[in-house]
Amino acid sequence: MEKIIDIYIGTENPAKIIGIEKAFRPIGGTRTYTVRIEGLKPQPIGINEIVYGAVKRAYQSYKKCSSTDCFAVGLEAGIIEITGDYCHSGQVAVIIHGDKYSIGTSLFFPLPLGYCKELVRGEELADIMARESGLTSIRRNIGAIGYYTYGYITRIDLSYQATLSALIPFMNPEKFSKLPGLEKLEEILKIQ
Repeated sequence: MEKIIDIYIGTENPAKIIGIEKAFRPIGGTRTYTVRIEGLKPQPIGINEIVYGAVKRAYQSYKKCSSTDCFAVGLEAGIIEITGDYCHSGQVAVIIHGDKYSIGTSLFFPLPLGYCKELVRGEELADIMARESGLTSIRRNIGAIGYYTYGYITRIDLSYQATLSALIPFMNPEKFSKLPGLEKLEEILKIQ
């Protein structure tokens, strides 16, 4: 009989949920609970803001866990500035299990020149992409990566990559016997 894992996810975005559930398949079936998270920036810019969003999503989801054996997942997409004109987009996942956590990332992919200036001024990538592609719900399905790769890689894939990379220590506990404790996440939440 397959083990059923309870996962509390700090998102209601279908693309992220599908990617997260796919990442957990190697360790068992899932029973997923979504948690609405309030008070996050609509467009995180920089690795610190992206990590903060993932931490907040995971930590608030963790507070909803009904047992010590559940997993809490926070997944945040955002933009990192490579140079003043060049930005990349990708995702960061934080997974909490018990009193430990792990962080993983997806690939980060380049955005067209000029997007960086618009994003830093406060525009959301989803809005830019909706104008460019005509797809109004692009953030909830293929994402910018799906548009630019003609569907070869989608937002689901990025969610899967980030979650699976964060899940590695929990899949290999004998090799990752020492993981950071939740007090570090609590420090990150106090900084912002």
